Amino acid sequence: MYLTGMARRWHRDWRAANPAASYSDGANALMHEFRPILLGVDIAERIKKERKRWNETYREFADRLLQMADALEGGKAVPANARHALVAFVRNAYPKFTDF
Repeated sequence: MYLTGMARRWHRDWRAANPAASYSDGANALMHEFRPILLGVDIAERIKKERKRWNETYREFADRLLQMADALEGGKAVPANARHALVAFVRNAYPKFTDF
């Protein structure tokens, strides 16, 4: 693995603290440490703008929206979060027939 800058320093320190860890463990820890941080409003905005892909079934589109809603605080169990996904599905699954 070739790393530079902050990632290299972080990985060196992590390896020193976890010498018995596997390569996979190190890669997962690195991805977790440097993953992008999205705010709830950013995720909600992405859900709102998400469009059905041409090669995607309606079920796959709904599942993708629910997966995005699950990333919001409280997950898809929170009614408002599930509503974000439902509204996006209704508006964006077949926008030609959307009246609102």
